[in-house]
Amino acid sequence: MPTGWGYNIFVDNKIYIHQELVPGLPVYKGFSKKEYAEKAARMVMQKMMKKTIPNLTENELTQICSIDSLLFNQQPLNH
Repeated sequence: MPTGWGYNIFVDNKIYIHQELVPGLPVYKGFSKKEYAEKAARMVMQKMMKKTIPNLTENELTQICSIDSLLFNQQPLNH
């Protein structure tokens, strides 16, 4: 199960997007800080208001901070 910060975007008081993981990256990790998740959510909402696809690219995520700083450092599970 992912850990770290994520976000929800509501439309008409219903969850429209539930994002637990950092979007646009091939990793299974949440944001390392609440403020990064909030900034990403604002970027997605801006795209929705412009009626564009509400996805985020790696380049857009680096506008928040470096990719390494974005990611929650999750320890691997021992099996």
